[in-house]
Amino acid sequence: MNTNFSYDRMDYYSILEYLKQQASYFSNGAWTDFSDGDLGTVLLKLMAMNADTTNFQVEKGISELYLDTVKERVNAIALCKLVGYEPRHYQSAEVEVVASTTGMIFNASIPAFTAFSNTSGNVYYYNIEDIPIMSGLNRFKAYQGTPREITLSVGEIDNRGRYYLSDYNIGTNTMLVRQAGITLKHIENALYGEGELCYSIHIDLDNTLYIQFPTYYETILAPNTDISVQYLLTDGSTGSIGAGILNGELRLSEGVSLIYTNNYSSEGGYDPETVEEIRRNAPSYAKTMDTLVTLNDFRILAREYDGISDVMALDYNFPESGLVQPSDEGDVNDAYKVNLYMLLNDSDTIIKDDDEIDETKGEYINNSNFYYDNSTNIIFNEANQTYSTAGETSQLSGYPLSIDGILEILIKINIVGDSSDTLLVNYSDLPTQVYTGGIDTIYRISKDDLIENDILSFHFENNSGNGIATFSVFLVKNEEDPTRTVYKNLVQKYMDDVKQKKPAGIQTFYYDVNYIRPHIVMNVYMNDEDLRYNSTSNAVALFLQETYSRTNRKIGEAVYTSHIFKEILDKFDYINYLEILSVEYASAGAIKPNNTQFVELLADNITVNVLPYEGE
Repeated sequence: MNTNFSYDRMDYYSILEYLKQQASYFSNGAWTDFSDGDLGTVLLKLMAMNADTTNFQVEKGISELYLDTVKERVNAIALCKLVGYEPRHYQSAEVEVVASTTGMIFNASIPAFTAFSNTSGNVYYYNIEDIPIMSGLNRFKAYQGTPREITLSVGEIDNRGRYYLSDYNIGTNTMLVRQAGITLKHIENALYGEGELCYSIHIDLDNTLYIQFPTYYETILAPNTDISVQYLLTDGSTGSIGAGILNGELRLSEGVSLIYTNNYSSEGGYDPETVEEIRRNAPSYAKTMDTLVTLNDFRILAREYDGISDVMALDYNFPESGLVQPSDEGDVNDAYKVNLYMLLNDSDTIIKDDDEIDETKGEYINNSNFYYDNSTNIIFNEANQTYSTAGETSQLSGYPLSIDGILEILIKINIVGDSSDTLLVNYSDLPTQVYTGGIDTIYRISKDDLIENDILSFHFENNSGNGIATFSVFLVKNEEDPTRTVYKNLVQKYMDDVKQKKPAGIQTFYYDVNYIRPHIVMNVYMNDEDLRYNSTSNAVALFLQETYSRTNRKIGEAVYTSHIFKEILDKFDYINYLEILSVEYASAGAIKPNNTQFVELLADNITVNVLPYEGE
């Protein structure tokens, strides 16, 4: 009797072959006809099919018991409960509302869940707490969603301290629970409350959200007590908005209104964690159990924050760190230095060489040809303008400037020639500035002289016939530009989380991360009769983009051409041979960034030529 049967390889064909062997064995070799027309063979196929179907269901159930193979979100949540990890639910996008009063007002406030909308009335954000308003400029947070309010009685809370909610897409960061006009504290898990009346929000295994109250709530609240619950039904990730979307007027009193807008894009806005995200995040939580013990725990915690790409933490108490304890840090025995490397998901960044700023990272400003250098807070034009037409007048005008957020304008001017060659700089009503040959200077337009959407123009008179005028326009921005504001908010949220887990003296620094996006050209060779021949070029490019994405690579991590070779050949076993013709920024077979650079491979920057493989 054949007992060499692999029980983890029980598909239809292996089961059928096993049954045939057993039939031949138990018939002492008399059963030899296994043709399709044989009735016994038909029965064997039916048994193999039934066994294969049963095994599939068994294996599917078993796969739901392991985080690496789980497919159903409800099962993934159950597995997370074993290590105390609670997957993220819906969170509303939040935005800073900037509002100014039209007159003097005293002791005014905006009640919680007041609407702030766009001019079309199809986008709504709400404040989730009472906001005191003063005359002049006011700033406060608002959240995306549709308001919902319920009143529950203490008698509706079950014996486990839970009150189940009928809505699903609740922004868990927008809930406001009040009892007798007093706002209850929202904590991570109310089961572990310390004597005060508080609450937390969780999701049950049947995808039902519930509010958890402390088990001792009955000792504080009478049975007939009512509790008010308010929250927003959110659109999650699709509820985000750009700068300037919210615009409107809110009347506060007779003759006094609040004019509001949002200067910056919204932040956050999340859908529930997918199974893939749970599979990636739960092990990180399990390694730290929501604590900060080792220096690496600081890095693991940062994975919960989109926009923080990497973290390096150093301990002042270890000589190996090379740090010197600052005299004003406080407790010398409990101090850390935390470096945060910021890389926003939606950064439209490039690498650009310039005489003034090397390898700057920029983004287009106001759809004009200006770049913004985050490291020096300067916006500069795409290229130096040079005029040298002999005996003619050259003129450049039409630099419309949007002044919002700009501190001043700097113009670097260099004229090669004699005093007959002149460059005229005109801006608004300011006197025309005249520069002659031999001048290398900086012309400054101060903040007080800036006029929104006015024109900056240049006029070069090349009278000598051999003069050359070169000038570059630099726009210096205020520190509170949108990117900086997002960075500061992210750092603050991260540090608030850190201090809850490790109350220590901590110094925090954050750095911009430059993208390096090289162009790669390669040839791959494979059988030209393979059905995948025409699709391989796109498949390879997308594979490299995923492999060298932010989720899989670290800041400052080098990219080696030999690794690209191996990864492609391991992934695509039908590719016979591969040669990389060129890799931009590579030296000695590698792109080696510094600790504030990130190498990202984009499919659009990868050229894959698929050629027939003709053997050795």
